[in-house]
Amino acid sequence: MRRTHDTTILRLLAVGAAVLALGACAGDDDDNGGADTGVGGDASDVANVPTCQYPTDYEYILAEGTKAPPLAWTTARDENGNIMDFSFEDFHCNDDAWGDYNSLIVIVSAGWCPNCPDYIRSVDAIEGELEALGARVVYVEAETDDFTSPTGAQANAHINTILRNSGGGIRISDGESLPTPRSIFWLAGIQAFPSAFVIRRDDMRVIADQFEARAPLDFEAVVAGVADADPIAPRLPSCGPSDEEAADWSNNDPMSATVLNPGEAVEGAICNYSGDFYKLGGTGDVRVELSYDSKDAGNIFLLVLWDDEAQDLYRNAEGYLVGSGSGEGPETVELPAGSTVLVFPRTDQRSSGEYSIVVTQL
Repeated sequence: MRRTHDTTILRLLAVGAAVLALGACAGDDDDNGGADTGVGGDASDVANVPTCQYPTDYEYILAEGTKAPPLAWTTARDENGNIMDFSFEDFHCNDDAWGDYNSLIVIVSAGWCPNCPDYIRSVDAIEGELEALGARVVYVEAETDDFTSPTGAQANAHINTILRNSGGGIRISDGESLPTPRSIFWLAGIQAFPSAFVIRRDDMRVIADQFEARAPLDFEAVVAGVADADPIAPRLPSCGPSDEEAADWSNNDPMSATVLNPGEAVEGAICNYSGDFYKLGGTGDVRVELSYDSKDAGNIFLLVLWDDEAQDLYRNAEGYLVGSGSGEGPETVELPAGSTVLVFPRTDQRSSGEYSIVVTQL
């Protein structure tokens, strides 16, 4: 089930949530989000305060022990093909719609994944039993068979093909995820296809993770024990905001890329599983070198070219990413000046830590 390629680790790796522009919900960290009128509030204010707020202590990662970020979709499909709105926040807060459920089972697949159809069919075979236990199944299509993002209609059609138009579950295109397309593909924790996560509704914590389980998850047993589940502690970043580069967190999206001219060097860090963007100065071609300690918590960082027009990782005609990911460092690549590059953690290692990057004029 692991995503690998014989000649490069760059082709199919799910990257960290580099452009995931998720803002934490207002309010306190209370998982059930009790109403808070604030200082000086009066009775008229109370009626306007939501009775449920999404947990604010989520991570930019889907992995056992973490809380899922508040993603949303307006082009989801139900099992009958009807377009519907769906969001993790609504699932957590809306008792009228979801009060009979205790968990979400999120299956992440891709059109090019050879093992995904059988995995999806195995989940669908017990979908009725899972519904009876209180679990709602959600199928997320991350990519088509040509490595592009599917539309909601394409995602639904692909699941229907696998299930021969008779299966259940909500169908979602990650290409239409909100607030940022491909949010799930880019989340740290998506380490293989298929991926699967069981998310407890009460606190939106991931209580089971297919990657951690290694063997196929026993979804019925997990859902039956959802209330008492005690997930493993997630691997958290090995550094914090104070360790980030001088630009702080501002270059975590391509529009805020740090300009790096020849002869300049930056000491930076990736501490929240999201990548750092740099715009290369100079003229003609330049060399970019990324150094890091691969022995520091097993960290592996990748240096890849960003496609400013498509707002996605750049792929050549063969579908490969352009960059360097040796797994040992330093990573070196020669590119035209003016290019945007992305430093990001290899997410199947959930890497975090310090690095340095320097540009040299050729």
